Amino acid sequence: MSHQWEQIISVFLAVMGFTTAVIAGINQFIKLRENMQPRNKDTLSALEDDVDRLESQVQEQGRDIEKLKQGLESSSDNALSVTLSGYQFLSR
Repeated sequence: MSHQWEQIISVFLAVMGFTTAVIAGINQFIKLRENMQPRNKDTLSALEDDVDRLESQVQEQGRDIEKLKQGLESSSDNALSVTLSGYQFLSR
């Protein structure tokens, strides 16, 4: 009788293990399927807005850099003319 109970319990545990494995597989399949869904339009439009905002920031920074370059060039020209004027003054 005891041997029969051991067999019943082992079959029960095997069925429970198999059931657990099947449920875990179904859950993995559901998660995989959810991840394969295309992004919703709100998320996509939010990403597009972020890209537009970043592009405008890059353009603004490019303009700022161009202004700095022009300022440096003009100050360099001014320094050169002051140096030349000083040299001409001293050479008189």
